[in-house]
Amino acid sequence: MIRTVISLSTFLSFVMFASAEESSNIKYTVRAYECDRELRMLSTQERQRKVQGVPVRICFSPDEEAKKNGIGIQKVDSWEWETTYDGGVAKQPAVVDGRGDGMLSDIRCNEQGDLCVLDTMRGGE
Repeated sequence: MIRTVISLSTFLSFVMFASAEESSNIKYTVRAYECDRELRMLSTQERQRKVQGVPVRICFSPDEEAKKNGIGIQKVDSWEWETTYDGGVAKQPAVVDGRGDGMLSDIRCNEQGDLCVLDTMRGGE
């Protein structure tokens, strides 16, 4: 089993897995999207501004090429909310080292590696 950590930004990184024979030259992506209770992607009209105290569900899934080749997500390593305001930037970690913060965030991934779900909300600044 090959374990690869992929950082998409300073706010989000994934740990993906593949069988040992998978090529390291192939590029795969992970889709992160706001989803509902049935894990369906919300439309632009259904999504709302992220404000303090409002629950948000984010789904993560590997792209179709990755799924076809047996590549999956082992865990979401990190997720961080960031707010810019007149005085600077406020950051709130929601996932650290693959675990929710224990208060406002919970993260889970299925064993097949085709879906991770983050239930979270922005806390006070």
